[in-house]
Amino acid sequence: MPPIPSLEDLQELCGELDEESHEKFARFISKEKWDLDTIQSWLDEAVSNPRRFQREFQDLVTSLGNRLGFSKVDFGSYSSVSDRISYDGLWENDTLRIVIEVKLEPKFANIDQLGRYIDELSEERGDGKPTYGIFVIGKTEPKDLDPLLNQLRGNRKYADRIRVISHADLLKLAKIAEKNHLRNDQVSKILIPFDDANVGNLVEIIETIMEEERVASETPQLGEGKEERPSPIEVPKVPRASLSDLEEGDVAIYPSKPEGAEFLKQYQAWPARIGEWKNPRYFALYISNPDHAIKYFGEIEDLIDAEDSGIENPEDRKYLIGKKVIRLKEGSLRELSDPIRKGASVPFVAWRVPLSKFINANITDDLLS
Repeated sequence: MPPIPSLEDLQELCGELDEESHEKFARFISKEKWDLDTIQSWLDEAVSNPRRFQREFQDLVTSLGNRLGFSKVDFGSYSSVSDRISYDGLWENDTLRIVIEVKLEPKFANIDQLGRYIDELSEERGDGKPTYGIFVIGKTEPKDLDPLLNQLRGNRKYADRIRVISHADLLKLAKIAEKNHLRNDQVSKILIPFDDANVGNLVEIIETIMEEERVASETPQLGEGKEERPSPIEVPKVPRASLSDLEEGDVAIYPSKPEGAEFLKQYQAWPARIGEWKNPRYFALYISNPDHAIKYFGEIEDLIDAEDSGIENPEDRKYLIGKKVIRLKEGSLRELSDPIRKGASVPFVAWRVPLSKFINANITDDLLS
């Protein structure tokens, strides 16, 4: 893999950024091939040399809106212009918009100016969509932000519409959102002023992150290497009612992140830590965020040792350590068109339930009643 270009490399190649090269640079840094570690390295380089890379820093911060799931990301202006509102960036989804002002140092943040951008944009759009503002600051020490935060708290007009975050914390949020498959509406509830009367919004987000952390350790994922790997199968989608033709027996339900479904389709098998087995007839897989539902079902062929599983890809085999492998009957894997949605309970450890109860459940809590 070729080395990642530095901001210095890019500037030597393309010259200093101006309004003409703005769009080209924005497209370049927004490419999906750049992971968040690459974005972080560029941000760190910009913060270490603020005089040289101030405009690059502005665009890199704005580009994080794509990683946070906003449906529209607008790279603003480098300087004041007469034909449009001169914000640094804009993030938008179906329910709100956030005006971004990027400052390498908090002393350059002007609360009233950002407030005017919010008001002008709301008036210009005229659609009634709530509009907020966020200062993203290059300085990362809390003491550096305290004067700006105190100034904002004392501003009666905009205190409830503007927030402040360091670029480092914004990047952390992007990584948390990516790792835990947070929806954009969940990310938005963290970023914008929230309803103090309903802290349930934050509880939901915390619960999602905790669920992802617990499920992650049980999720096998396909590595990048494709050698020694069978072709993935096409999985039919069926209603649970169609399972009523099967013989009665227990269903063993295991948890997974969405990536685990690809492993299951590839091998028609599932690595699991097995306590007391008791020979269940059937297998089911609960998928965490964003699905939060039991989505896959298959008929169990047998339980085998890892070395007998036929999984030869070295990157995939690392998920077999300390586990047995549940092998499904060939062609028996199905995706449920009416998955069992999450209730208050999640199968963080394997559940065993009768097939009849599995077919008739509405939510996961019904499987335990």
